Amino acid sequence: MEMNKEQNFESKCHGKVLLLGGYLILFKKYYGWVISSSPSIKATIIMSESASHNKITVVSNQFSYEAQFEMIPFSKVSGEWNPFIAESLNVVSFIASIMNCGYLLSSKSFLLEINADPEFYTSGKTGLGSSSALICSIISAFFNYLQISDERILHFTCQLANSRAQKKIGSGFDIAAALFGSQLYSIKESDLLKSLLNETINDITVQELQEEISNTVWSTPVRRMELPSHYHLILCQGGEGTDTRSFVRSFHSWYESDIENGKQKMEELFCIVQQSVKLFIDQNRAELRKLSRELRDFWLRTSEAIGVEIMPSNIYSLLNEVTDTCEDVVFSCVPGAGGYDAFYFIVEKPTYEEATEYLSSHFPNLLIIPAQKYP
Repeated sequence: MEMNKEQNFESKCHGKVLLLGGYLILFKKYYGWVISSSPSIKATIIMSESASHNKITVVSNQFSYEAQFEMIPFSKVSGEWNPFIAESLNVVSFIASIMNCGYLLSSKSFLLEINADPEFYTSGKTGLGSSSALICSIISAFFNYLQISDERILHFTCQLANSRAQKKIGSGFDIAAALFGSQLYSIKESDLLKSLLNETINDITVQELQEEISNTVWSTPVRRMELPSHYHLILCQGGEGTDTRSFVRSFHSWYESDIENGKQKMEELFCIVQQSVKLFIDQNRAELRKLSRELRDFWLRTSEAIGVEIMPSNIYSLLNEVTDTCEDVVFSCVPGAGGYDAFYFIVEKPTYEEATEYLSSHFPNLLIIPAQKYP
């Protein structure tokens, strides 16, 4: 297939680390703090000069993946069905059709190249958000080509693709971080999103789409929140990884078994999160170290109550030892849903390299993942 290299449309999206607010962000009234991380995935659309139309060939060396699809109407022609790639293309086809620009997909053929940084795939399961970065990079590249510039439609489309790929509606923080970077995030609840999770996407009109994105959940401004420049995120491998879905199911069962107690615990956690955010803004190192211990203690107690190792006891002990030993560690905990994916330290040093060297000099057995805050 001959390609015109001058007609490329590309997008790069980054991974994430949910620093604060695991499980809180399952509830609309709370927020969490998600940090954008350096590993990224780039999607590049290359226009074909061949005589064929309405075809897209997807290739990725990292995934050892190749497949071909027709875009209008969407269907697989050959190759493996990767749900995150396929649903991204499916939803792009859907949105393009209702916005009357489907002809831009059906009248041409394309090559879609996907290139991912190795940090996503060489350190085991770490929760860095490769699937959300993949979805957002593909859809953003196509929106660039289709000249759809409304970020609300982009956000809705990426959330829809992610939900369809996983066959459920999650909190959505990973998609928001891949699109908009580090932020304080609250869950987006959408009846239209739920209605489009069927095996075949239902027909809706462009007017219905416009009404949906005018809804406050998509129109709410992003509450950007980054780490101070001299505070560096150091992420470490936690073990064999964790089944996040299983943890979330266990959390829901625990919460629903005694809702009043669950609400009380979530209020306690949210108080810690709010205080932590304020102390990071104020760069109050001494109080951050104290509150960090309080957060770890909370998750150890709650792990015992729920019956799953959100804060594994061995990681709890290690985090306490490192934080007590290294005075430049201002905060440490398990990110996201917890477990054995990873754990993190926030280290106060002029550069990321100095921060990693500092930790490694004191604790050389830490398996540091080469993923830092971005930018």
